[in-house]
Amino acid sequence: MSAFSTSEILHNVVQHAAAGKSYRTLCQLCIEAELNIPDDIRFSEEIAQFYNIFMVSLLVTSQLNEAKYLWKRIPSHFKPTEPSNASQLYLRILWDIGVGLWESDLAKAYNLLLTTSWPEILERHVRNLRLSILRDTIRRLSTVHNKVSLAMLETAIGHSQQVIATEIGSFSWQIDSDSIVALPVNDGSQAKGDVAQLQQLLDNVDKLSDFVSYMGCKPMKVELSNKGKSSR
Repeated sequence: MSAFSTSEILHNVVQHAAAGKSYRTLCQLCIEAELNIPDDIRFSEEIAQFYNIFMVSLLVTSQLNEAKYLWKRIPSHFKPTEPSNASQLYLRILWDIGVGLWESDLAKAYNLLLTTSWPEILERHVRNLRLSILRDTIRRLSTVHNKVSLAMLETAIGHSQQVIATEIGSFSWQIDSDSIVALPVNDGSQAKGDVAQLQQLLDNVDKLSDFVSYMGCKPMKVELSNKGKSSR
């Protein structure tokens, strides 16, 4: 029998998400929690919140393939086409944001991030995702242009220069008198820095997902000891 209940593991995920610490650790906690969710789980706000946290953490760290696998694994009653509560709605919106990122439709993804009224538990992570999109867009543009202007970002992101300038100001970046964006070298490095260390763990999840799909079953629950080790 597991040393920790599913509820306790999910509570640990929420605590870590609220603290805004390492995404590597957060994703690892989410993976462990998902493996302990019963096959016949009914809808609950606790589980729905967990799926929202897991999905946004994968999007923030640009693990788009893993986000697709997660979406496939999420039970249908947590992601209905017509959501009946806020948690279901947020999950559908996060999915639409992911689709926008996969299709390189940054305007769609950024608009949903910016115009949705997010719950407190997701706000920090949504902000980090906006930061990641802006930073990556600026860096991509800088590979073909000597300078990146607000006008260029307006075209790429699909929002007005005023909105983008406000966003950049909230991230403590700088815009010079010619509306050129100065991107800090070390700004927002945590989320990207976690990716390399996280990749091996997520690769294992990919393999597990492929195997589970082939076998038509769900992986065995993870038994956690008090030291945090797992066994069958």
